Order: sequence, then structure tokens, then C-alpha cells
Amino acid sequence: MKIPKKIRDNRISEISKIYETALNNTEPYNEKIYRIIKNKEKTKIEKKQEIKEQILNSLESTIAYILKEIENLYPNSYDKTAKIELEKLLYNKDGLTLDERINQWFAKENNEQILAYHMRLILITETEQIIPRVIQTKLTRNKIYIEILFGGGECLTGVCIDYADGEAYPENEIELPPYHPNCGCEAIFYDIDDLVELLEDIV
Repeated sequence: MKIPKKIRDNRISEISKIYETALNNTEPYNEKIYRIIKNKEKTKIEKKQEIKEQILNSLESTIAYILKEIENLYPNSYDKTAKIELEKLLYNKDGLTLDERINQWFAKENNEQILAYHMRLILITETEQIIPRVIQTKLTRNKIYIEILFGGGECLTGVCIDYADGEAYPENEIELPPYHPNCGCEAIFYDIDDLVELLEDIV
């Protein structure tokens, strides 16, 4: 389904702002993670545990921000009773848990700068993972259509290009990003109010 330009531009602006703000809000946590890695007095076990806690704290903060924003953007579709379970929303396309990915990098990398880069990559990917899933979980009161906005940069895989075709699909017919670590693709959500406006424009 092609969404009219005016509706599409508005939703892209609104959702892209959510992505941008959520990703910018990871920076204080990323700085804390870097300080944890640099701390010579902590053991690897302590560092891994504290880094996981910082990632989860960042994601909880992101969820709180998203909920506030989308309740305003989609008042008729927002379901206040729908439960957000963070553990079920975490990235799993690599077949690893958050613990396993943190452990994996600590096991094979001693360079602090490289380790910090990969911990930041995990934090960014987890943030990109939960943004569309939190929105989808809460928009359950009306039919939802989703368009994938191409991320550019590292998003040169066939999956990213295939999904980002400018069309909006019923939510059960499309896979949500991220499609790979550090994927910049964004899921743009349209609800029944957008579709009503679309039909009015057609008429």
C-alpha cells in the first residue's frame, strides 16, 4: 500500500525523531560502559555484569521515552494494558543471548578500545531492536501497517533493500528491523486514523 506523501512525511518525521532521540540517549550509558571497561580494579566478571546492567538500564529508559511519545502520536491505537517484557524483546538474530554476546567479546578481545566499540555496538543494536517492538506491542487496538525506511550506511544487505521498497504492509506480513547489527533501517507505523485520512484523500 502506498501512503500519501503528506501522511507519510508526517509519520516518518515523528518516528525518525523517536529513533534519533532514543539512540542519542544511549550516550551517557555508553560512557559509563567505557569507564567500566577501563577500570583496572574490577574483574572481568564484575565488568560483564555491570555492562549488562548499564545496557538494560539504557533500554528501560528508552522504553519509558517511547511509551510517552507513541501514546501521544497514536491515541486511538495505543493499548495501555499491553505489557512490555524487555527480556522477550532483546536481539536474537545471531542466536545468542545478551549475556552470551557480552561474554563472547570479553573472551576474544583484550584491547579496551575495540571491546568498548563492540559493547557500544551491542547497546545500539539492542536499542534499534526494541524501538519498533515496543511500538508494535502497544499499538494493538487498531489495524497497523508498517513501512521500512532504508537506513543507508551499513544497510546494504539484500534484506534491508528488499523490505525498504516504499510500501506499507500489514504488520503480520513484514519483519521488523534491525536486520543485522548496527542496522539503521526504521519501521514507520501507520494506524487506522492514517488509513481513514488516506481514504478521505482518495475520495
